[in-house]
Amino acid sequence: MAQLPLALVTALRFSKGRKRAGMVSLISIISTLGIMLGVAVLIIGLSAMNGFERELKNRILSVVPHGQIYSVEQPFISWQPALSRIENTEGVVAAAPYILLTGLLEKGTELKAVQVMGVEPNKQSDISLLPSYVQNNAWQHFQAGQQQIIIGQGVADALKIKQGDWLTILIPNNDDPKKLLQPKRIRLQVSGIFKLSGMLDHQLALIPLADAQQYLDYGKGITGIEVKTSDPFLANEIIHNAGLNSQAYVYAKSWISDYGYMYSDIQMIRSIMYLSMIFSDWGCLF
Repeated sequence: MAQLPLALVTALRFSKGRKRAGMVSLISIISTLGIMLGVAVLIIGLSAMNGFERELKNRILSVVPHGQIYSVEQPFISWQPALSRIENTEGVVAAAPYILLTGLLEKGTELKAVQVMGVEPNKQSDISLLPSYVQNNAWQHFQAGQQQIIIGQGVADALKIKQGDWLTILIPNNDDPKKLLQPKRIRLQVSGIFKLSGMLDHQLALIPLADAQQYLDYGKGITGIEVKTSDPFLANEIIHNAGLNSQAYVYAKSWISDYGYMYSDIQMIRSIMYLSMIFSDWGCLF
């Protein structure tokens, strides 16, 4: 007959010895169950936090730029040399120009304020996975000069609109900065709808970069350069270095400015759990 492991033999003898004292045995059982419950809660909690962190990295940070570098003076005219220097910065995977503006979408009696981004359709896939979330492969036909706009599912629901419908967008009129002019009204066709199941569905719309330059009378100017990094959790340092390397008067910010609270909350809860584990282990010694 094979011998039982020493640890198991010791545990069995300890258990038999404790059975002689009823109260001691009860306390032992309660303590054991408490430790088991604490360890189970700790494992489940840490697993949940790891899952949240993975979702933050693979879902949210896969569809938003890890950083944005934009000119102090708008529009950013001489941006091509800066783009090349930013692309050569260590830790930068890809970079692309963008234009950012606020627009008011109108469809019948329905209105919806959105953040409109002008992007280069052929480069956006290098920056984020957002094009893959556009339904019906509509991104393949997204191009300048066609009066196109791509909106989120939440925006489409608010306007009661579907792919192929036309809407009106009201954007600032910059023809004469010294005068308060009426906003420009532009007719656009909804060429695609993306669905991320998040807040961007209700806030964001995309138009081709060349069209945005034309609507705002920017010429070849842009708002700034969006950046994808090799490690989003080191984005602050990488984006800062990229801004310095641009050799232009720019502001530089990472995704942490807008979404960093999520990562901070995850780390705080994880630290609390580790602290609870330390106190639990300390209590087991007495």
